[in-house]
Amino acid sequence: MHRPSRSSGSACLSCEPLEDRLTPAFANPPLPGETDAIAIVPNIIGPILIPGYAISRGANVDVFNTDGSLRATFVPFAGFAGQVVVGTGSRDGLGLTTIVASANGHVKVFDRFTGGWASGAEVRSFLAYSGFTGNVSVGGGDVNRDGAADIITGASTNGHVKVFDGRTGAEFKSFFAYPGATGGISVAAGDVNGDGFADIVTGASANGHVKVFDGQSQVPIHSFFAYPGFTGSVSAGAGDLNRDGFDDIITGASVNGHVKAFDGRTGTEFDSFFAFPGARGNVTVAGVDTNTDGTDELLVGVAGGTVNLFDGQNHSLLYSVDPLAAVSRGVFVS
Repeated sequence: MHRPSRSSGSACLSCEPLEDRLTPAFANPPLPGETDAIAIVPNIIGPILIPGYAISRGANVDVFNTDGSLRATFVPFAGFAGQVVVGTGSRDGLGLTTIVASANGHVKVFDRFTGGWASGAEVRSFLAYSGFTGNVSVGGGDVNRDGAADIITGASTNGHVKVFDGRTGAEFKSFFAYPGATGGISVAAGDVNGDGFADIVTGASANGHVKVFDGQSQVPIHSFFAYPGFTGSVSAGAGDLNRDGFDDIITGASVNGHVKAFDGRTGTEFDSFFAFPGARGNVTVAGVDTNTDGTDELLVGVAGGTVNLFDGQNHSLLYSVDPLAAVSRGVFVS
């Protein structure tokens, strides 16, 4: 991650101070009872951090430690019987502190410090798209550079992206990433141009069309098809894999867990490998510096509940988590 000097405070989204990213969550319609999102926030800067990840299991959200043990379970939308989409975040360098949940266009934010996870402590609730009840993905980053992670949402119609202030909840950005599109999109954030503002990364689920928008102006920085000719599900994330101080773009395809990395500054592909050979199902990707060496590792999740952490440069498997092996669909990581 590019880490220029910033104002005090933290938008820590993968447990590193001044992090610019929050969990990308994909807006593909899940089947009843299936896990739709997994997000991991490793503990990498000290004992005060609480690592973990969240899983949406039908209408429930389960919070796990990174060793796979269950920490808490809560229901973000009382009376809702469908599938919830989740994202995770952090504030003030304290690890997994925030969970963002979405259902039928309704977004809620839960904070560990307001009653704890077990109580499902809601701190914010809003409709991301008035009158829209379709699938909405959630992610985020410090788009306005105020030291707090803002909430990024993506609607499955026209790739409508919005950004809501992380401190006030007020909407302050709105644009269409994929005009005319009707499929799901993933949303994430990373500073690809090194200006200190989180840029917005989107991935179209149907054709692998990846776009990166400047966080300040929304002017497109990059636009490319990660897997030419491929029409399956593709997700996008961000992380500094080549240790140049700028976030790179990471993609994951739903066949063989095909992961690619593209230089954040140039958009040029520089890495490609198969994280889950033979696997078929939604794959999500993210970059996190788990050992504070300045280079991000790769978190890759695949349908079935498996999350693998790979070395960002040589792809060696560092660890694997399989909390819900019986689940057969979407897994999402950050």
